[in-house]
Amino acid sequence: MKDSSVCKDSMKVLLGAARVFASGFLLWAYTGLAEGSTNAPTDLRLDVSSSTSEPLASQSTNWNVGFTVGAGFGVTALGSSVAHDLATTTLHAGKLLETEHTFFSHIELAGELWGGGQFHPESAYVVGLTPFARYHFLPKARFTPFIDAGAGFTATDIMHPDLSTTFEFNLQAGAGFHWTLRKDVALTFQARYLHLSNASIESPNHGVNSFLFSAGLTRFF
Repeated sequence: MKDSSVCKDSMKVLLGAARVFASGFLLWAYTGLAEGSTNAPTDLRLDVSSSTSEPLASQSTNWNVGFTVGAGFGVTALGSSVAHDLATTTLHAGKLLETEHTFFSHIELAGELWGGGQFHPESAYVVGLTPFARYHFLPKARFTPFIDAGAGFTATDIMHPDLSTTFEFNLQAGAGFHWTLRKDVALTFQARYLHLSNASIESPNHGVNSFLFSAGLTRFF
């Protein structure tokens, strides 16, 4: 009981920190958006359908940070005996590889700190840290579709009938896109499959399987 209370208190602290970060990030992104609106050439501001593969000069260091919020529905067909519906917030930081090789220059290595909760069938927290590899089909373009996949670690109090331990592994895979608004700020939309399990450390281990949909902002620098 004490361990569960400590985990929940830690989760509250983490979510509070995430809210503070999100507020600061949104202000930072808005600043870049305002700067882009003032400084961007007329054709960039008005013709959002053209030059979809034209690189943006401001994205010169290949680094990006982003913040997304999302929710989704659970499925039972992939092992879970109960559908677990989740809502999450995610902090993303990544960097495109710097190489002259065309294929590898489209790859971004990233890390995500994410957390949230289960809202059906009952309330529970979930927090995780996940390294990702992301492939950008049109790096640094106005419209940049991508696919990504990652594996990491999770803490949760989702328990029986599908899980039995606080520590879980997470596997994620999905697709999405960036849509550049102004200069170095883009909207980000994504759909992902999330799987949680403890690799049979303890039973039951049916797993949590959910499809998540998220939206947010990304800033390149």
